[in-house]
Amino acid sequence: MWSAKRNTYKMLDRLTNRELEDIGMTRADVEALNTGFFRIL
Repeated sequence: MWSAKRNTYKMLDRLTNRELEDIGMTRADVEALNTGFFRIL
């Protein structure tokens, strides 16, 4: 499970800010995911 979360973070971290906006996320969301505070509403 930890490995899957890490891989997800690494994939999202490689995206540009524009690509993140296209999927409804921000750079702050990616960092929150990495620290464990991310919640999908």
